[in-house]
Amino acid sequence: MRRPAFTLVESVLAVTLTMILTAAAIGGLRGVQSWRAATAVRRVQSDLLFARQAALLSGRRTLCAFDLQNKSYEIQQEATPRTGALVASVIEHPLAGVAWRVRLGDLAAGLGVSLSPSLNPSAVGFNATGSPVSSSGTLLASDVVLTFTSGAKLTVRAGSGLCEVAWP
Repeated sequence: MRRPAFTLVESVLAVTLTMILTAAAIGGLRGVQSWRAATAVRRVQSDLLFARQAALLSGRRTLCAFDLQNKSYEIQQEATPRTGALVASVIEHPLAGVAWRVRLGDLAAGLGVSLSPSLNPSAVGFNATGSPVSSSGTLLASDVVLTFTSGAKLTVRAGSGLCEVAWP
């Protein structure tokens, strides 16, 4: 009596189909990773634009302060408008109701950022007129470029404060 079994052809087809589906899934994961990195860059751009709008509406200097070691940033705003020295506190996210701190790794695994020119501390801010400033409050003399490990570059224009993204 014969036992039901798979033929060699059926076994080879099953293994081949499994390999093809696995290759497609791995390729899809790479697409997801690059999509997450692009979304993270857009999030940073959006947060910078929010900081600019907050400065315009409140009349207070607002910064996006980057912690390059921990790959994170927070949105800070001076307590009293136009007092000179920046005594800032982290502002509350208007929707989430928590301190506005963002870890880039939470947005896209392994994503990091560097600033050029190097600012100390690493912060890009906006004054009451929406012009980009350093953390000390001086107007930026040149554009600030945030370069992400994904290859994307986000440029904050010195004259206008516009934020533009260039993709690799």
